[in-house]
Amino acid sequence: MLLPHLRDLSVISDIAHQIVEVFADPFEIGHYSINTTFSVGVSLYPDDGREFDTLLKNADTALYQAKDSGRDTYRFFSEKMNVDAQELLHLQGQLRNAVKNQEFILHYQPQIDIASGRIVGTEALVRWQHPELG
Repeated sequence: MLLPHLRDLSVISDIAHQIVEVFADPFEIGHYSINTTFSVGVSLYPDDGREFDTLLKNADTALYQAKDSGRDTYRFFSEKMNVDAQELLHLQGQLRNAVKNQEFILHYQPQIDIASGRIVGTEALVRWQHPELG
């Protein structure tokens, strides 16, 4: 949704909130009641980008932040979201390499009943032996 010439953040917040609220109630299709969640990501010109593609990418980043916050909400883009997204991508790449390079070590740890001293179970723990971070 494009809202040209609108700069008041409280008005934009109200619009985003109303969009989320409109879709909060279930709707009927035939004999079926459909429940949906609706999330909104907002980016603002020119603060969050001067080109359409940049604004769209940043709104998408804010949308995923809204979804990660439990859905049925909206989020304004912030530069911290970009930093967080880049860190997550970096971590995911490191995890893929860790699996490929067999950097995970499996440890078993007993669960002990304090009163009797008996082993009542076990936990499987996976530890990551990162080549640089330990």
